[in-house]
Amino acid sequence: MYTRSEKEHEIVAKFVAEFFTRAVEGTRDEADMQAVQAILDQVSAKFSKMKYVLGLALDFVVLAQQLEEADPDFRRLEEGEGEEEIFERYPRIEARGGREANTLTLSYGGRSFGIRRIENRVVEAFHEMGRSSFPSAYVYSTGQWRKFLNLLTLSFRLSGPARRAATEALFDFGLERLGKNLFYVRPRRTRLFDHILADYRREATGENAGLTFQALIFGYISSAYQHLEIVAAGVRTGSARQKRFGDMDCYLGLDLELAVEAKDMVIDEDKFGPQLTQFCHKAREYAFHGLVFARDFAGDTRERLRAFDLVGFSEQEMVDEVRRWDWAKQERAVAGMLHYLSHVEQNPKAVHRLLEFIRERDPNHPSLDFLET
Repeated sequence: MYTRSEKEHEIVAKFVAEFFTRAVEGTRDEADMQAVQAILDQVSAKFSKMKYVLGLALDFVVLAQQLEEADPDFRRLEEGEGEEEIFERYPRIEARGGREANTLTLSYGGRSFGIRRIENRVVEAFHEMGRSSFPSAYVYSTGQWRKFLNLLTLSFRLSGPARRAATEALFDFGLERLGKNLFYVRPRRTRLFDHILADYRREATGENAGLTFQALIFGYISSAYQHLEIVAAGVRTGSARQKRFGDMDCYLGLDLELAVEAKDMVIDEDKFGPQLTQFCHKAREYAFHGLVFARDFAGDTRERLRAFDLVGFSEQEMVDEVRRWDWAKQERAVAGMLHYLSHVEQNPKAVHRLLEFIRERDPNHPSLDFLET
C-alpha cells in the first residue's frame, strides 16, 4: 500500500473536496469492493502501454459522483446493466457548434457534465505531485473514452463511499507507479564575491594604497575574461617599466585583447589627466580595447574616455554585474583575487586578512585549508 507524503495527501484531499462536495454516507458492500478491485485490475492491465487509462478511470468515477449529487433520483447500475442505461438516463451530448464531440459529456436538468474538466484537474494534481510523466494531452486522452466502456459501467455501479475509495485508490496506484521528478538541489551556497565587494575593508596596515581594489579588479577580470591570460604586477610597479599597457594586460596567445586600468578613486576632471592621460594615448597609438575601473566617474570623464575608444566601469556597475553571476563564476573571481594577493603582489598579510574574512562569511570554504600555513 502506497504511503503518501504530506504534500501528496494535501493535493489528493483538495481534489476530493472539489468533486465530492456532499458528505458521503453509508458503507461499502461486497459489490462495491468487487467493482473497485475490477477498476484497479483493468487499469493495471493497460497502464504500461497507455497511462491515460488511469485518468479516464478517475474521470468516470468523478463523473458518476457529480451526477449523483445533481440527481436526487440517481441509482447505481445493477449487474447486467451497461452504458445504454447510463445514456438513457443522462443523454450524451454528441455535437457542439455543428461539430461531432469526441469527449464524453452527459446532460441532466439542463446542465452538462463532461470528463474533460475532470481530466484537466487530474493532470494538474499528478504534475503538482511531481509525476510529470502522467500524460498531459487531456484532449487526446478524453477522446479515447469509447475504448473503456467497461470502466465507465463499473464506475456507475459504485456507491458514494466506494467512489471516494476508488478515487483515493486510483491516485495511490498512480503515485506508486509513476516516477517522481528528482531535482538535485544543495543548500544555497555563499556567493563570496558579493560579500567581498560589499563589506571587505579596502585599507589595512601593511597593504599599499589601492591594493585591495586592484585585487578585486584582477578577480573580476579573471572570471569575466577567463579565456584570456592576464599579465599583471604589484600596485607599486609601473606598467611602463614592465612594457605593459595597463595595470593588467589580457592576452589570447600573442594578441593583446584587453588592457585594464584600476583606479581606487572617483575620476573627476582634475584626476583624469594625471591618472589616465598616458593610458589614453597608448590606447590611441596601439588601438587596443581598454577598460578603466574606478569608484565612479564625475563630469564628462566617461565621454573623454570614449573619445579614445575606452570604457569606464564604475564600482556600482561591477557590483550590479556580479550580482547576476552564478556561484561558480563568483568563486572564480575569489580565486583570482587570492592569486593576485599571493602570487602577483606576494603579500602574505593581505592573503591572511582576506582568508579571515572568508572564514567569517563561509566557514567551510576550501581556501581556508591554507589559513594556518
